Amino acid sequence: MNKTLFPKYADGRLSTGRLTIDLQALVDNYHRLQGLLGNTIMAPAVKSNAYGIGIEPVVNALTLEGCENFFVFNLEEAIRVKKLNRDAQIFVLNGLFESALPSYDEAGLIPILSSMHDIKLWANYWKVRSTRRPCALHVGTGANRLGITMSELETLVNDKSMFQSITPIMIMSHMACADDPKHPMNKVQLERYQEIIKHFPKADKSLANSASIFLGKDYHFDLARPGIALYGGNADCNAASTMKPVVKLEGRILQIRTIKKGETVGYGASFEAPKEMALAFIGVGYGDGYPRATSGSGVAMRKQEQTSGYGFLWGEKLPFIGRLSMDMLAIDVSNLPQDKLQAAYEKDALWVELLGENIPLDDVAKTSGTISYEILTQLGTRYTRYYRKSEKQQLKS
Repeated sequence: MNKTLFPKYADGRLSTGRLTIDLQALVDNYHRLQGLLGNTIMAPAVKSNAYGIGIEPVVNALTLEGCENFFVFNLEEAIRVKKLNRDAQIFVLNGLFESALPSYDEAGLIPILSSMHDIKLWANYWKVRSTRRPCALHVGTGANRLGITMSELETLVNDKSMFQSITPIMIMSHMACADDPKHPMNKVQLERYQEIIKHFPKADKSLANSASIFLGKDYHFDLARPGIALYGGNADCNAASTMKPVVKLEGRILQIRTIKKGETVGYGASFEAPKEMALAFIGVGYGDGYPRATSGSGVAMRKQEQTSGYGFLWGEKLPFIGRLSMDMLAIDVSNLPQDKLQAAYEKDALWVELLGENIPLDDVAKTSGTISYEILTQLGTRYTRYYRKSEKQQLKS
């Protein structure tokens, strides 16, 4: 049985919400993706605190599986990863600024140069030191975020002095629409990228994020950088997810009460009971990062497939009632055995699943009119976090 770690900063006896993070499921997803990639190197994205799950436990688990390459957003995250895996090759996505240059040097980190300004900064820093350190180069192929443009690439290639002033060990670009396999932009970006890399025959190539892995081997190249799929999210918006859920979120029931027909519930009186109903109130709200839009009642949101979120208890899906508030939400428990429910509540034994195996991450995202990335990265600090160790972590400990 998986061992569980209890973080010092949270006391499960006192919290009203808890997260269980299954690191073996994370590892299984890692190997599932590696199986699709074949000989392509895996370099997981652990940015935004490993998508809200926690850099330290995620990097430790993946390091034991032989992972030696990681992508992070900024230097702070890079230094955290370096402390956990001294031998790792760590790519920093956020670009470059002058005051950060010594930190890259001291920690042996690899900046991803995303502008002509970045290139000049990096080249000049090492020129005065009469040495050179590796870097990576980001070239835009259509997403129009970070990355030098195609015209800037042409300028760089034609300027021999500038072109030879850096030593990129990896050339990357980022896909804009890979989660929709039929989108024509995918082929456009692939063809542009194939032209770009002709200028860098000795550098590794990286185009594939999570969704691109599922597009096929043409997109894999030398190094893939999965993110959301690793953490249990669906990388293909047109197909069912094949990844294991990594995060389970549960809320403690604070109170059970019966309301009469015609009574309203919550702010704005947005729900009026069509009949007598039993409600349970759970100590999780938008103050914990659980989206208010899951209320599905009296809240403006994007077009969605279901009108409200739901909890899960004893094999039943229990719809949210009224508006979700900062610290609390209500669910309809009318179909559950009331005597059993009351007895469990009085024993302080009632926790309702709000995200996990029975309530997929992407269902919560669709209900709230957003994406799974946002759900994970906004998980709040009030939850008690339990980390279930992977098999190799158990053996090591």
